[in-house]
Amino acid sequence: MDTFFHSTTWSLPIDIFPTKELHEIFPYLERAKSLYARHRDEAHIVDGYLNIYGAIKMMKGMDYHFDNFYKCVDEDQEAHEVVAYLNRVGQFFDFACSDYTESKVASPLEFLPTICKFIPLRNKHAAHRPLDDPRKNDPADQEDHPHYLALMFLDGSLCDREGNRMFQFLDGSGHVNFTMAKDHPLIMKEAYALIHAIVMQTNAVISNRAH
Repeated sequence: MDTFFHSTTWSLPIDIFPTKELHEIFPYLERAKSLYARHRDEAHIVDGYLNIYGAIKMMKGMDYHFDNFYKCVDEDQEAHEVVAYLNRVGQFFDFACSDYTESKVASPLEFLPTICKFIPLRNKHAAHRPLDDPRKNDPADQEDHPHYLALMFLDGSLCDREGNRMFQFLDGSGHVNFTMAKDHPLIMKEAYALIHAIVMQTNAVISNRAH
């Protein structure tokens, strides 16, 4: 194997909480780093280090945009951070759907109910605009829809009862609300749970249980 693609070539996560149990480590990003570091020499981790390390980097990206969201000075900046955040969420969703993950964990998307809920928002209003590239399930009269102009740029934000900025969009069943303050902790918890299942080989696919 080319040494560039070997795990010893890269600066991989280290365990900065060696005396703590995993459940004691927060935030979830740091827990994922410690989990990886404690098992990095196991054969199934060495073989899949690019997959797992990349997923942890996606979690880091989500934390980064979460932090930046609260540094924004206006709604326009907030919308840009939400778009960037949702695209990182989309990357993690693709990791969950990858051949690698599906070979390690049975039904990986069952770990990610919150992430799955927001993938339509990512696909239709962050990855592309329905106005530019209409796709399946986009409303035929989208230009006339009262929410369309706002959703087109993710500028249609409201505030929930606690005063948190909330982005609202429509899917086939009605309104779906994305609130960074409430949904980010759930998303990070789910992302960690999937990585934990891969590293610890829990919920393994049947073909792996035999080995």
